[in-house]
Amino acid sequence: MSRAGRAAITDRWDMARLLLPAAWLLTRPPLLVLALVLGSRTDITYLHYGQAMAAGAVPYRDFAVEYPPLAIAFLAIPALTAHSFTQLSATSYSVFFGLQALLLDALLYAVLARWAGTRAALWYLLLSLIGGSLLQTFELLPAALTTTAVLMRQQGRNRSAWLLLAEAAATKGWPLLLAPLFLVLDMQSPRRLATNVGLSGLLFAVLILPSLLGGVIRAEQGLAFHAKREPEVETVYANVAMVAHDVLRIPARVFTGRFAAVPEAHSSNVSSALPGWPQLPHLMLVVLLVLGLLRTLPRVRGNVAMLPSSAAFLVGLFMLGFSVLETQYILWLAPLEALVLARAAPSVSRGQAIPWVRLGGAVSLIFFAVFGHLLRIQWNSLLAMQPGAVGMAIVRNACLVLALVFLWRCIPSTVQHQDAEFGRARQGRPRLCRSPTLPGSLTRLARDHSQQ
Repeated sequence: MSRAGRAAITDRWDMARLLLPAAWLLTRPPLLVLALVLGSRTDITYLHYGQAMAAGAVPYRDFAVEYPPLAIAFLAIPALTAHSFTQLSATSYSVFFGLQALLLDALLYAVLARWAGTRAALWYLLLSLIGGSLLQTFELLPAALTTTAVLMRQQGRNRSAWLLLAEAAATKGWPLLLAPLFLVLDMQSPRRLATNVGLSGLLFAVLILPSLLGGVIRAEQGLAFHAKREPEVETVYANVAMVAHDVLRIPARVFTGRFAAVPEAHSSNVSSALPGWPQLPHLMLVVLLVLGLLRTLPRVRGNVAMLPSSAAFLVGLFMLGFSVLETQYILWLAPLEALVLARAAPSVSRGQAIPWVRLGGAVSLIFFAVFGHLLRIQWNSLLAMQPGAVGMAIVRNACLVLALVFLWRCIPSTVQHQDAEFGRARQGRPRLCRSPTLPGSLTRLARDHSQQ
């Protein structure tokens, strides 16, 4: 490379080092301050758990909890900090929770900038800024761990990737969706696969063990909160129930669901007289995930470049089929989508990236977030099942479906296999017999012949 080329790369790197911190400082801390000034507070469920733990109660043993242990630890830190330095209240807890969330956000931002590049970091900044409130949710924690695991797997640090995925699953259940993708990537080395699965499974068991402090019955109470709850008013299932109510006159109603451990907390759920309504969310979620795995697993096998788009696709399908679809869940997809935008898989037909597919997915997610925020303004109308609010909810969820369609397009329809040793990509079935040492042997043979 010429001296001018090296100088240009150095200048771009110096500019990026200035741009990235400036972009974060101009968006994140002011957003937290604005939220506090406007009276935004952290979820009341988090505060309830924090107050109980600050008073000496042990989660899972003294009260039922709906979250895994690592998530509870994340919720306990700001409560214990506020209790140590000042009086624990809704305001003090929100301040310390927001500071902790800002620190996590900065770490993920730095990881993306370091391992995925400037574009990925800036795309994450945009998508997460529009989509979710860092002050009101811990959803960024499993997303950060999962995205870092994907990056580590792309860098060839397989064991670190597996351990990070286990930590993410001990924070929230959805990162387990990526385990099949990691499995097929390591199938070429059964010994390494067994070691990685064993170590990650052991770490997950150790991290999840505190959830059994209250016995099996207490653990079942926490799981039942998610397994037995009916769909909330923002979900696709609620859209179907409300449209069936208006068009087909099939009875449907909105009711308030509560969690016994937190009397002040509640959710807005929908019940319907549609056939098989209680089983519909579980059946639909299984169908979506099976279809997603059938699409992604053959493409990921032998081609780690497919991992970000495949992971984002599976997570998006889970969001669509889950019985809760809050706008803040875009934080699950934002960092993975940033990886897709920065390093999309090459097109099979043209051999180059397809910009409109990548941008289409990002724009769809942005509109999903925008309509989600607008829907909050019309929340009471949605609870009353008024047509205008129902239509806005349908448009919001349609944006998520469109984002999934674009992610589908980012995954080639033809199976690609990437030769990790030599950096080549080829289509079709891989050769059954391949010696990674053959090129080196030929090189040494040629060198010896030339010396003779």
